[in-house]
Amino acid sequence: MGPAAFAQTPPAGDARDHALEVSVLLGGSASDNIERVHADEEDGSIATLGIDAAYEEHGARLDGKVDINAAYESYTDDTFDSEVIGGGSADFTFGIVHDSFDWVVQENFGQIQTDPFAADTPENRENINYFTTGPDFTLHLGSANSLLLSGRYSRTDYEVSDIDGSARSALAAFGRQLSAVSNLSLNLDFASYDFEDSGEQQDYDRQSIYLRYRLQGSRTTGVLDLGYTELDFGDERPDGTLARLELSRRISAAATVSVAAGSEFSQAGDVFRAGQDQGGVHLDASNVIGTPSPFERRFARAGVEFAKNRTSMGLNLEHSREAYENDPTLDRDVTTWNLYLGRVVSPTFDVRLYGYQDRSDYRHIDFEDEQLRLGVYANWRVGRMVTLRLQFDRYDRNSSSELSDYTENRGSLFVIWSPLGR
Repeated sequence: MGPAAFAQTPPAGDARDHALEVSVLLGGSASDNIERVHADEEDGSIATLGIDAAYEEHGARLDGKVDINAAYESYTDDTFDSEVIGGGSADFTFGIVHDSFDWVVQENFGQIQTDPFAADTPENRENINYFTTGPDFTLHLGSANSLLLSGRYSRTDYEVSDIDGSARSALAAFGRQLSAVSNLSLNLDFASYDFEDSGEQQDYDRQSIYLRYRLQGSRTTGVLDLGYTELDFGDERPDGTLARLELSRRISAAATVSVAAGSEFSQAGDVFRAGQDQGGVHLDASNVIGTPSPFERRFARAGVEFAKNRTSMGLNLEHSREAYENDPTLDRDVTTWNLYLGRVVSPTFDVRLYGYQDRSDYRHIDFEDEQLRLGVYANWRVGRMVTLRLQFDRYDRNSSSELSDYTENRGSLFVIWSPLGR
């Protein structure tokens, strides 16, 4: 769906940019393995009503974005209960006092698998909601120095798993502007995690000290963090190096490359949020293990995006290693790739090929899991606001548990209504 930008006359002294996209999807899908089982496969169909929307606003008093991709699915043969899949993300910064006092609100909603060792079906999914809010205070100490004081309250809620919890964090960052495009800061970060069922879950604290170098150039942007981090369980204090690098470079008017790598202590909500921020909101369940246990995460990621004239493409590769502090049986290596290739054939017709693979290899138990999705769709615009989409998807799961392996072929026909036009 293409962007449909609009603008209105802003109040004096409050110049703003707006962008809004909205599409409503209605249609159905036919599957040759509706239950996603290893044997005794049965045909079935799904009726779908979905919404895909994105909104951005950039101004002195409000800077933020919203991404929604959700669908209501009804299994016409009552194979599974009707459900809402997908979700949404929102990230807003409200400028209370210009350049001195901001208030931040973040919201992420979607699904993860209840049992990471089983196939992804409606009976093996649960909703996850991760909410964060808090203030940022900036004190300017001369023309080049500043002190940032931040506080955050976060809450993570799960639909099924009894691991709901909250976190409170504080950050102090002393920064110096090195040039018009770069700055360096010393950061002290503290977070405390509490879980409602204290009888089963172990509360803990996390503290970090690190240097951050930030670059914001015309073609290159990047952030480098380097320091020390520690967890505090009371009787145990695991620690390690904190290192994070994110770098993006626009190599031409049509192409952008990006790389990222790091080592840090993390938790399920942060990884779920990062997945939506980096790759957008998807209808498929995220490959995040729902657990209160913090884990050391080491990762490396690379990607390229290209869009010129009538052709677009993207490729992203990522490998991560997760080591869980309270449950070593969950330790795993995760490797993912996703690829898409789009072509506008005519002003009223376009096609897209796409693929995604997710492989998890558990290090302390004999289990491997590989999930592959390949697909293609063709869009035919029959009016300024109406598009017909014909889509085909192939799903293939192979794992150490043969009984939960499956293949599925799914064909879909949708009518897409874009009320803002294109």
